[in-house]
Formats: sequence, C-alpha cells, structure tokens
Amino acid sequence: MIKVKQFLDAIDEVNSIISGALSMESAVNQIVRALGQIAGVLNCAIYFASDEPDHLLDFGSDGSSVIGEQAILLSERALRERQLLWEEQGIGGASQGSDTIIVIAAPIVFAETSKGVLTVIKEVSVAATSEKAVAADLIFAGIISDLLAHAHQIFSSENHTRTIVNSIGVSDVLVQGVSFSTQIRGNSKAIRKVFEQILQVAPSTTTALILGESGVGKELVADAIHRNSGRADRSFVKLNCAALPESLLESEIFGHEKGSFTGAISQKKGRFELAHGGTLFLDEIGEISLATY
Repeated sequence: MIKVKQFLDAIDEVNSIISGALSMESAVNQIVRALGQIAGVLNCAIYFASDEPDHLLDFGSDGSSVIGEQAILLSERALRERQLLWEEQGIGGASQGSDTIIVIAAPIVFAETSKGVLTVIKEVSVAATSEKAVAADLIFAGIISDLLAHAHQIFSSENHTRTIVNSIGVSDVLVQGVSFSTQIRGNSKAIRKVFEQILQVAPSTTTALILGESGVGKELVADAIHRNSGRADRSFVKLNCAALPESLLESEIFGHEKGSFTGAISQKKGRFELAHGGTLFLDEIGEISLATY
C-alpha cells in the first residue's frame, strides 16, 4: 500500500510536471519516471486511445513489452468500460507471505470519453490484496489519471498555451506551436487571444496601438512585442506622456540642441533617437492634448 508521504509527494510532482511541460509527450515521459522513483511502482505505462475502437497506443517510456500482455488486456478493458480496474497478476515468491504483483488500470476520461489509460504495476504483500488493502493505491491511480485527463485537455486544445517561468520573471510561452517570451501570466481564453495578437504584431515594424484601462498591463504587452521582434537585442525605450507637462513633451520625445531654448545648456537626445533600431513605447499617449499634436 502506498504511504501518505509517497502519495502526496507523487501528486505534487505530477502537478509540477504538467505545469512545466511544453508537450504532452514530454509530460508523460516525465510522469512515468516520477511514479517509478517516488510512488514505488515497479512499472508504469500511459496509453492513449488510437483511432481504432478500444485499441491503445503506447505513449509511456517503458512500453507494452515491459508491463506484459495481462496488463494490456486489463488496460483495454478499463478503456472500454471507463472504470478503474485492478487484479492480481502473479506471486513473486514461493513461500507463504511472499509478495505478489498487482496491476491497476485507471482510465483517463475527459468529457465522458475515454482518452487513454494509466497502467501501474506494484509489488504488494500477499496479505494486502483485498479491495480494502489496495484502496489507497486505487485512489492514487485515480487522482493521477484525473491529472492526466486535465493535461490532455490542455495539450489537445488547438490554441493551447503553456508557460515556463524562469528566474528573472520572463516566461517561454508556446502558442499554436510557436514559442515566445513574455512577462504576462495566464492561460485563459482572453489571455491566449492577447498572445496570438502579440505573435501577429511582433514580426512587423508598423506602429501598434495598445488599448486598455490603466493597470491592465499595456506595458507588458509592449515589452512582449519588443522581446519577440527582430529588434529584441536593441533598446526598449519607455515614456509616460501623462507624467510630463506639454511644454517639455516635445523636447523629451525629439530631443534638442544646446541653446535651442532657455535652459538648454547641452544637447539632449530624444526618446525617438534613443530607441533607434529598437522599440519606443509611448504610455498614456491618449492624455496628450490636441494642441500638442
């Protein structure tokens, strides 16, 4: 029977793997290894249904040859019946009280459809082969299969988005198979739409207008556009137009020469010049009066 600490550690690890993986295949292979290392299973395989009815495609790192034909048959039955099943596979030793092998097949179900099966092989005491004795193992397998169903939902979505956060707060995000960097966090439908728009705008050199209420993250969007453009290695220059009086705004944007007006004691480069070859972000540009234009 799985111990409580193993139970919790394994679930935490599987959650972390799913949160961090950029593909279902990567997540599955990591989960198979983690279950062997943390949960104490002898062998583990994760299968996903093929186009043929009740037929399984091997998607784990160990493969069907490792878990055996009996386990495959149980897995196919679990897929077909959409029920968590288990059975004793065989005695590991000859003496009384020796260990035996059990097979657990937990269907991966999403939207009332079987998507695959998690198959786990464990060694347990002969005295612990009752339904009650293996209850914790069954619950554990059921939870892991639910997590896999959630992962399947994420990765099978046509517009799925995955985020890996690094130590400096910038993330590698995968949207429709394209990876880009951003400080924006989220996986909602609205955020995915923002990511897609960033991907459309970033390669171009045209002016982009970013609309939104104060505090929604317009600067983060501008930063993401810059990071994923051909200008990423050049300057990203910001200017809050609302923070400057109109009399200084022109000088701040375009710069000035020494002596061009009272107080101009030296040449000053404007933000346009500083951003040459890079990106200029004019924040709160809507606050500039028409007279300034």
